Formats: sequence, structure tokens, C-alpha cells
Amino acid sequence: MASLLPISWFNLLFTVFPFIFGVVIVRQLLLVRQLRSGGIEIVGRVVRQREVKGRSGTYFVPTISFTTWLGQLIEAESAGHSINLEFFDGDEVVVFYDPNQPRRFLLAQEMAVGIKYWQLALAALFLLLALVGAKK
Repeated sequence: MASLLPISWFNLLFTVFPFIFGVVIVRQLLLVRQLRSGGIEIVGRVVRQREVKGRSGTYFVPTISFTTWLGQLIEAESAGHSINLEFFDGDEVVVFYDPNQPRRFLLAQEMAVGIKYWQLALAALFLLLALVGAKK
């Protein structure tokens, strides 16, 4: 049966997934950059954790509570999703939040970007290999 697509499903998947992964990483890097230049650093507290089951196992996403400089109480999950970070209910955490959108915040541990550049390079490599493979 002839394919209606000029490239195989395999190449299509290996083109789409690295592209989406790269876009997510770039958005995270832009948020880190924005919060470093104009964000406000404050101490928050872990109030509860949501269990998430994924392919690589189970992890917990903490809900953080903090009060902004303007006195607004925020209780939300981090924009970075806190994957692979371990907390206990009641733990104090350092939060960097956007003063214009306080529910948009990252934990101090999520502000490290070194690994994100490697992830972006890996996504670009997979995308390049998929595109080169599609031409053959």
C-alpha cells in the first residue's frame, strides 16, 4: 500500500517530537531569563503534592503557597512542573515570580539552565537526523 505522505511515519514522529520538545525548552529558557531580570525572589511553602505516574516512574509535583509583595496569596504549581525535585509538605522553598503574573513562578532549583541547553542541543540533533533521513 502506497503512503500518502512523502515521508515515513517514523521520520514524521522523529521530526515532530524533537520540535515540540525544543519549543518547550525554549519557552522555559525564556521564562528563566525573564524571571532573572524582572522577577521577585520570595520564600514559599510546600502545601501539598500531586502524584504523577509516568513512563519513568512516579513523581510528585508540589503546590507552593506564598504571599506576593502586594499581599496577594498565591497557591499554585510551578511553571517548571518540579519534575525530579523532592519535597515534603511544609518545606520552605525559594520562589521567583513574575510581578505582573504572580501565578507564573519557578522554584530556585528550576532556575538552573545548564541541562536545558544540553536538552535543546539533543532535540536539535534528533530533528536534524530526522530531516536528513527524510531526504534519503
